[in-house]
Amino acid sequence: MNIVIEKAKACNLQEIADIEKEIFSTPWSLKNITDTFKNENNCFFVAKDLESGEIVGHICLETVLDEGILTSIAVKEKYRNKGIAKKLMDSFIDEAKNRNIAFINLEVRASNAPAIALYEKYGFEKVGTRKNYYSKPTEDALLMMLNF
Repeated sequence: MNIVIEKAKACNLQEIADIEKEIFSTPWSLKNITDTFKNENNCFFVAKDLESGEIVGHICLETVLDEGILTSIAVKEKYRNKGIAKKLMDSFIDEAKNRNIAFINLEVRASNAPAIALYEKYGFEKVGTRKNYYSKPTEDALLMMLNF
């Protein structure tokens, strides 16, 4: 398996939507993904398996002035624990720094220990909680922030 990280292209959006549906109980719609992609302040990266040509993961950076927001990160189940999320995060952080982002915010399910551990490795800190933020099932969101 040879995984490369590259900026998403319009032809990748359906695969991103498919991954969202596979992973999340309340996935982004193709329309939402497309609208986000078209906004020049935002950036999607995809993880591509060069052997199969398959998109196996993605991450999205949205920016507002000097604030970055990690709005989505996902890796297909069978590709997990292979360092792909780390590669996506590396590209995400590099892009944020290139855009002179001062800080990055994100929300994560309180029960998503693997994601929380990944974010903490990058220096994200827990800064708050949003009660009952997620549905299917109802769950709190942890708010995390990384300052540069």
